Amino acid sequence: MFTPQEMFSAFWVDCHRPFFQGKKIVVGITGSIAAFKAIDVIRGLKKCGAEVQAVVTPAGLKFVTEVTLAGLTGCPVVTSLWKSSAGSATQMNHIDLARWADLFVIIPATANSIAQLAQGRAPNVLMTEVLATRCPVVVCPAMNPAMWLHPATQANVTLLRSRGVTVLDAGTGTTACGDEGQGRLLEPWVIISELTQFFVMRSERPKKVLVSLGPTRSRLDPVRILTNRSSGKMGIAMVYALYKKGYDVTAVVGAVNGVQFPSEIRQISAPDTSLMAQVISEEIKQVDVFVSTAAVLDLEFSETFDRKLKKSHRIDVKFKPTVDILKSLGEQKLKSNKKFPLLVGFAAETEDFTNNARKKLIEKNLDAVFVNSVAGSDSGFEVDTNAGAWITPTTQEDMPRAEKSIIAEQLVQRIGALGA
Repeated sequence: MFTPQEMFSAFWVDCHRPFFQGKKIVVGITGSIAAFKAIDVIRGLKKCGAEVQAVVTPAGLKFVTEVTLAGLTGCPVVTSLWKSSAGSATQMNHIDLARWADLFVIIPATANSIAQLAQGRAPNVLMTEVLATRCPVVVCPAMNPAMWLHPATQANVTLLRSRGVTVLDAGTGTTACGDEGQGRLLEPWVIISELTQFFVMRSERPKKVLVSLGPTRSRLDPVRILTNRSSGKMGIAMVYALYKKGYDVTAVVGAVNGVQFPSEIRQISAPDTSLMAQVISEEIKQVDVFVSTAAVLDLEFSETFDRKLKKSHRIDVKFKPTVDILKSLGEQKLKSNKKFPLLVGFAAETEDFTNNARKKLIEKNLDAVFVNSVAGSDSGFEVDTNAGAWITPTTQEDMPRAEKSIIAEQLVQRIGALGA
């Protein structure tokens, strides 16, 4: 749910901080009008706890200033192969950052800089540092669409990828020169999201997890819908926490706008209950764990209309039950003679929390339930914090109020303890 308005919000930072806290990242800036976006990338990484240093080419300094970058990073900006020391002497620092970095990101990367890197040329301090580093290198292209699609550029991109350099695809839209097409620099929040992949725990055979999140909705007419207050934030936090721990995650996203996970996370849109049920029934066959954080409607409209209902049009609105996705899966689990995925449910309650949750656990044949209160204003729906209890058939553990990202990390640990 990280739209431009959500970028660098407290919740955005909470979800990304576990990836970047204490990491050392070099941001290399080349001469492009898109260089201003590098400033937002640096801001975002710093908010997430990363140490950031900037390296700028002479052409890059035409678009961003040393003063701005030094202020954002808190470090001197590297602009030359030589730096001044006491008196008139100089000393070389051409590979200092190459040795220091955990990750090296070139943003924006022009067609010229991509060509230089592909050819192994080092005409400036940025390319010298990149050639000397042993850490992962990420290239974020920005150029005119014709330049991006030119066979020479595409050949250079293919060559770099074959050498292990991560070259992100250019974005699509209107470029600074007014042309339409692929060539734009990706938005800062997209770039930062893609950088998370370098700080994920990896295993040869990662467990596969399916996560449902957000509310579902039922349409009455082209204007009116029935839904609930779920923001999807708890589910989003779970997706990031599972991904950080190295799980192979597929997210089934309900009626939440603007959700865009890192590209390694498979994402399926399912805004209404019937579609979500259909998607989950197919995806469950391929996973080891299903985490059901979605706030699925219990009822939906019995009848829908193609035209907006006017005030003068009297109608008796009737409802019908929706499919109970978790109960259906629990019944399948009882009948299955094969290993069935772990089923983890979420319950939002206003009273008698643990008894209601344990009843859900038993009736739906779940392996665990996280129950939280939605009666107050400091946990549950539409806020960044949560609190509740983790309940299994044999245990119950209270979980004090904390940021949803922290609750998610704690829940992932508990899911792992179940054998996932």
